[in-house]
Amino acid sequence: MLKMNPGYKATFFDDYIWNNFVPKDDPLVKIKEFINLDFIEPLVKENYNNDNNLGRDPIDPRTLFLICLLEFIEGISDLQVIQKLYRVPLYRWFVGLSIEDKVPDDTTISFFRVQRMGEEKFKSAFQQIVKQLQEAGLIDGQIQSQDATDMRADIALLNVFQLINKGRLNLLGAIRKVNQKKYDKLLVKSNVEIQRNPANKQKHFEELIAAAGLVYDAVRRSASLINNPEVRKEMETLGRILEERKDECFDEEGKKQKKEDEAKIVGKMINPSDPDASWGAKSDKKFFAGYKAEINTDHKYGLITEIEVSKAGHPEEKSAAPLLEQQKENLGFVPNHFTADAKYDFGNTRTELRALGIPNIYIPLVPARNKEGGLVWDNFYFECGHLFCPAGYPAERRFNDEKRLGFEFKFNAGVCRTCELRSECTKAEYGRSVFVSHTQLERQSAISFNASEEYELVYKEQHWKVEPGNAALKRYNGLGRARYRGLPRVRIQAFLSTLAANLKKYVKWIAGKLKNGVIKTLAKLAALAPPKGELRPDTG
Repeated sequence: MLKMNPGYKATFFDDYIWNNFVPKDDPLVKIKEFINLDFIEPLVKENYNNDNNLGRDPIDPRTLFLICLLEFIEGISDLQVIQKLYRVPLYRWFVGLSIEDKVPDDTTISFFRVQRMGEEKFKSAFQQIVKQLQEAGLIDGQIQSQDATDMRADIALLNVFQLINKGRLNLLGAIRKVNQKKYDKLLVKSNVEIQRNPANKQKHFEELIAAAGLVYDAVRRSASLINNPEVRKEMETLGRILEERKDECFDEEGKKQKKEDEAKIVGKMINPSDPDASWGAKSDKKFFAGYKAEINTDHKYGLITEIEVSKAGHPEEKSAAPLLEQQKENLGFVPNHFTADAKYDFGNTRTELRALGIPNIYIPLVPARNKEGGLVWDNFYFECGHLFCPAGYPAERRFNDEKRLGFEFKFNAGVCRTCELRSECTKAEYGRSVFVSHTQLERQSAISFNASEEYELVYKEQHWKVEPGNAALKRYNGLGRARYRGLPRVRIQAFLSTLAANLKKYVKWIAGKLKNGVIKTLAKLAALAPPKGELRPDTG
């Protein structure tokens, strides 16, 4: 049962230790004095058995939360934090343990982190502490940016042979716990000795696929096996492996005939030990194995207001608006100026951000592509509500396409046939047609805005600032590599890592070592004349 802890009464010995062995200017002391954790007990109360008055009093959840946070502030593990709680008085004071209190073991800490709190409650704790930092004046929402960074998974990288075989063996292991006879039978039938470098890779690949498929089909046909949760989980994992790898094949030299480019590799499972970890791409030729963290940073003092961890192949532009919407719900505002890199130019990012009420968006434009010819959408322009082609001719007709959420513009076929730019524009016998979606209308506004002095000023002075913060988050606060396995646990790691980084900056701020990062840029913006001309065309 969770009982509201009134706090222990310090003994003479406690007072002596705290007064003589806890340095008052230590960053941990400043952090402990700042954060208010009164929300923790109500947050986790439902996850305790509150109907049972027997047994020992549980450890104060605020203490366990601070232990979890301490690990990321100091860069230590569950076992290391326990050892240091025995030896370092400052650590005991920080987490709220008296000299006589028993230090919780690592299983208690892990159970609290995963079962008592879990992903959603850590997210709530993160947001409430960020709100406290906002109330202290460290976050103002004037200029913010988003960027994504990779998190390496805590797994071994398996080749396709090892991956299929591990999925098969994991399923057999789950079957063994349910039905020993069925296990013995399937083990014999599906037995394939995996080879490190087989002479015929294609043949060995097909043998492994067949053996794994045999076990998978046997479970699928057995009600007694498939109804077991562990067996069903391993069967689903093996099924995903077989589905993702079924199109792979090797030539006579043992080389893969289908190159694993970005479209084929991103999102594929790497190791059944962590099915959520997958391949992601940092560029067309550079891949990583793990997860992707999308981070929203306020530029006043570099604090992070929101963070989301997704599978490695998740397009970061899809997280831009949802993260800022969460910030709006928690802190009550969206940024006046928002910056991001060119990856956020894809999809409906600008339209969604504008719908949230963000007035100024600083995102570079990715060159548009055109299936019909060399002249792309960016070469066309609006004037008085009409779309003009690069040669200066207006569209003859315009249709409102509600299904595709945009407008279809058609140019006169006779004009197009005699146009001097025809060879660059279109190869069609009829006149050029151009579909302009609502997001492209936003893009047309961006073309004008990105050419302005305001865009150049803000993007040049502010966008780069997100990179050092993300680097520090990975290097000094434990976000570079996943400590845990599975998306929910990795998200918990991200919340704790980000809280540690934010609170360290708070300590620098109260020491006067943190400079306001937006004041000079805002002063220069105020000196600029407001943008002139029409930024959004009138489509009638």
